Amino acid sequence: MKRLSAFATVYVFAVFCVIAIPNVRADEHEHEYDCDNEEHPEPECGEEVGSSVTPSRGEKRRYVTDLETFGNGSISFTRIYNSRTTDFTTNYVDFGWRQTWQHNWNYEMRDLQSKTLAQPDIKVRYPSGNEFNFKATDTNGLQRAPPTFHGDRLYKWSGAVVGQTLVTPDGWEYDFERTVSPRYRLVRVRNGQGLAWQLTYSAEGKLEKIENDFGRWLAIDYGITNDVRVITGLRSSDGREVRYDYQPWVNGTTNVVLSAVDYPDGARAEYTYVGAQSETNGRALVSTASDPKHPGPGSRIKLVYNYDFIFDFGGGPYLVTGVVKEERNLVTDELVVTFPEGSGQYPLILQGDGAEITRRYTNGLLIEKRDAEGRPTFYTRDQGGTGYIGSITDAESNTTTFVRDFAGRYSRKPMHWGKRHIRAITQPDSSPTELTNWDVQQHTRATRIIW
Repeated sequence: MKRLSAFATVYVFAVFCVIAIPNVRADEHEHEYDCDNEEHPEPECGEEVGSSVTPSRGEKRRYVTDLETFGNGSISFTRIYNSRTTDFTTNYVDFGWRQTWQHNWNYEMRDLQSKTLAQPDIKVRYPSGNEFNFKATDTNGLQRAPPTFHGDRLYKWSGAVVGQTLVTPDGWEYDFERTVSPRYRLVRVRNGQGLAWQLTYSAEGKLEKIENDFGRWLAIDYGITNDVRVITGLRSSDGREVRYDYQPWVNGTTNVVLSAVDYPDGARAEYTYVGAQSETNGRALVSTASDPKHPGPGSRIKLVYNYDFIFDFGGGPYLVTGVVKEERNLVTDELVVTFPEGSGQYPLILQGDGAEITRRYTNGLLIEKRDAEGRPTFYTRDQGGTGYIGSITDAESNTTTFVRDFAGRYSRKPMHWGKRHIRAITQPDSSPTELTNWDVQQHTRATRIIW
């Protein structure tokens, strides 16, 4: 079957990642979600392959938590790598070459020249590399919304201080205060359940400290390496420290890239890099990673990038950089997964043993996946195919459907065998629209639980 490897998946349709802002247990969330309705969807989508490669864009994402405080309201500092990210501006870069690592507290928000209902659109770049343009939903600009599949909302501050609060579907609130127009910076985070975190910045505008309401904190140290200001270390209120090492990277001008991380327990992470245009030219891309703090599979990997992924959509041809061709085990060089034809709406994906797996997309959103045995799972979308998942059908033709609110939280979830799951959806005035209950019927046996 012919596959289209067109890279032109619009970036706003990148809808997958896990952001490690202050930790909260999954069972503490008030509402229930499903795939692609927020910046950190449930992992049951299973879209990524290898240790964390997204097939539609061929991008490698990597999350490594370097330091975390203990106790309630813990504070985590997580580095994030996205091989396709090229959009962060220089002043939002702290790990050397600006298109390599970000961290989970580093959001970029700014007003745009474009307007909706006479109100400026606002761009939000998330630490994961995702970015969305939020557009006004009323003439006063009190609320702004992103594309239909994303549940976050922006709310304009009242009063003399100019700012916006980003509210996620699960009730987290991120306060962004205007600094110099058109820019904002993150100053507070609240989890909607009483916990809060404050961010402090230096006179140069660099994040210096994150502190919770219990007096625990993480401090960030900066230094100059090869004339580049970078994060050189982390310190926690309990005395632990993390140190960062760098090495030169030359691409027209000399810069630096993160080469190693030393942890309080004596463990050490190490990284090497290749170029994006060729192995020796272009922006830096992670080539090998040995990460003792990386969770699960993929702690020690080798990445091979596709240097033949060339297109001409006008003004070209040009190479689409950062597209992964292979992921391998760093120790054995065993192939984990390969994308021989590149990324796209229907990419060819082969596991290390040669078995083919499937990921198909429409508008950049997952609509079908198949495992190595060919067993399919199908997804439908609301909003004309550009919104949240409306139903999931498994290999046995069992279908689960969803009724959702504006933020993608489902208020009704009829299961394929007659099970109905209803959760309370709390409106802004705190009044629930539905009670929580289960109504299950299978093989003429019924159970009903009402809270």
